[in-house]
Amino acid sequence: MVIQVWLRNQHDYQGAVTAIIQLGGDTDTTAAILGGIMGAAVGKTGIPQQWLKDLWPYPRSVNWIEALGQRLAVVTENGAGKSALSLPVYGIIAGNLLFF
Repeated sequence: MVIQVWLRNQHDYQGAVTAIIQLGGDTDTTAAILGGIMGAAVGKTGIPQQWLKDLWPYPRSVNWIEALGQRLAVVTENGAGKSALSLPVYGIIAGNLLFF
């Protein structure tokens, strides 16, 4: 289903994610997979700005996610290993408690 929705919405991030969610089933997984494919195709500018503004993934921010993507690109291009980006343990615990 992810590939089918992607083929129908290759340049419409919001339309694609909305369509995959409306299909039902394991929507958090399928939307995450599709969002990754779409994001690679349309880039940050193709993602609705309101969606980026409304992200609340503490301690992971939009800037942290961008840094992770840049690190992945460097590792992929150079083949050299890099350490993982750090996250404050207290931030992860606090975020999990808040969402709980």
